[in-house]
Amino acid sequence: MSAGSTEFDPDEPVSLEELISGADRIMYTQKQSRQKRPIKEEVRKQAELDFAYGSQKAAS
Repeated sequence: MSAGSTEFDPDEPVSLEELISGADRIMYTQKQSRQKRPIKEEVRKQAELDFAYGSQKAAS
């Protein structure tokens, strides 16, 4: 079983779909790096930046 995780910041609310998309993006990034352990901090941060950029782009 695979699971992705993400964080919710009440000061910057996003939709449920955006949260799921972010968790998926992080999970697939981890799978591509073939890690079987928790995602490395740098990879997680990059995935979060990608998610934030995608959310801003979709809102435009």
